Amino acid sequence: MKILAMTVCCMDVYPQNNMTCVGGNSVNFATQCMRSGASRAAVLGCVGADAYGAAIRNHLEKHTIDHSHLHTADGATAHNMIYISESGERFFRPDSWCGGVYQTFRLSDADWKFVNAHDLVAMPSVDPNFPDALSHLAHSGKLVVDFLDRHDFAMMEVVIPAAALAFISGDSRVVTRLAALSRTTGTPVIVTHGSEGSTALVNGELVRQKAIPVDTVVDTTGCGDAYQAAFVISWFAARDVKAAMAAGAVAAARVLTRHGGV
Repeated sequence: MKILAMTVCCMDVYPQNNMTCVGGNSVNFATQCMRSGASRAAVLGCVGADAYGAAIRNHLEKHTIDHSHLHTADGATAHNMIYISESGERFFRPDSWCGGVYQTFRLSDADWKFVNAHDLVAMPSVDPNFPDALSHLAHSGKLVVDFLDRHDFAMMEVVIPAAALAFISGDSRVVTRLAALSRTTGTPVIVTHGSEGSTALVNGELVRQKAIPVDTVVDTTGCGDAYQAAFVISWFAARDVKAAMAAGAVAAARVLTRHGGV
């Protein structure tokens, strides 16, 4: 299976610890795919001609992730200032995010051809290229979409029927709201609840998975990306939702014990 993650590539900056980590939804997702046994994964996006961009390329090279369509543009690589509470929860300040060249990057016709050469395409719904993805993907059932914690149910009603999998962060109210949509579309919807675990909706049936406890939570950054990638690899190998949720929980727990999402 050929998996592509797009287009969020950034550097996570930890001012409290004076450290940086390669990150972004797409880099985190592709890295965990490889760690979960994927034979190949690719990242498509854009970085700046700076040290952060070079670090991202080096990381992808090290993990044998295809970065042939990781573009370089004049300007800054996207970066995010991440702050950690005493409990290990990350938080942001109003000026934390710098989108850099990520914000203005748009795919070319050649990029979309590359996209459609893959079996699965994973991307967050907030990506600037997401609206175009809905019309440029060659067929439905190719998209793995992350709605993050943005509960735009009108968008979900349009996107989920055309997706292979959908992930969203939320509580029991989100589960209840999406149960009927899961029944009518057949698209598995996974709602992650942080430390409360996760709930999968498969044809309207609810399946629950507890979070795996760790001794010390260092940083929650990237837990969702790790969960999703491990779930995807397991799900498409066996179509066993309980096994996929368990794999996701294990991957998320590992990320909790260190800084950064990779």
